[in-house]
Amino acid sequence: MIRRYLSRPQFIIVAAIVVAAQFIPLPFVVLQPGPTYNLLGKALTLPAGLTAGSSANSGQLLATTVYVTNPSARIFAPQLLVAWANGQMAVYPREVIYPKSESAKQTLAAGKAEMTSSEASAISAAANFISTLPSNKSALANQLRSANIKFSLQETGGPSAGLGFALSLIDRIVDPALISNRTVAATGTITPDGVVGAIGGIDQKLSGAARSGATLFLLPRENCVDISRVPHGLQLAPVSSLSEAVHVLSGAISTHC
Repeated sequence: MIRRYLSRPQFIIVAAIVVAAQFIPLPFVVLQPGPTYNLLGKALTLPAGLTAGSSANSGQLLATTVYVTNPSARIFAPQLLVAWANGQMAVYPREVIYPKSESAKQTLAAGKAEMTSSEASAISAAANFISTLPSNKSALANQLRSANIKFSLQETGGPSAGLGFALSLIDRIVDPALISNRTVAATGTITPDGVVGAIGGIDQKLSGAARSGATLFLLPRENCVDISRVPHGLQLAPVSSLSEAVHVLSGAISTHC
């Protein structure tokens, strides 16, 4: 067998190409766990006359987030290797996350618009649920629909906190013992009639919730198939509706992926 070796000029050219490749931007984005926000604390502001009490000091309801590479960011091979090797990160082709023609400014605006719509849907969903409760809660539900409610999740966009928003309103307005002394995380889109829908970045949200001390995680049932790893000590509770989520929290039912 005749072995073939690169000549010195060829070796230099190949080496130069390999080195240069480390500085060529690649069309990928990286997802990693983001911060969590306690929706029973400063992340939710309600009018003084609307609360039935606050469980902010006895438990936490966490909204989970995901850090996603900015669409205008330049990603290089070494960064991708680190992300691939990290069990809490995920790498996707850029076009899977961002439309080709979308700028960073447009992405931010779209995310904020989705979050505003999610907040409105969560308020409607919570009000609709409250109106079905015994003892004639219709007046309280109508008060909620017209109240000045503010959710504050810094540098966060998208619709995935909808379920958490709705649950926080129910806890603060009619059932301060719903979360009790637990640290619970929740994610999922929500419609005004309380249907919970799938979200992206579920693995990263599970990691972020576990890192913040959550022991129970409410998630859309549709996302069960997307989970690759469950952090130790974190119980998953998949739900399809706001009503189901409330019943899980109250202990009336149990669910599993």
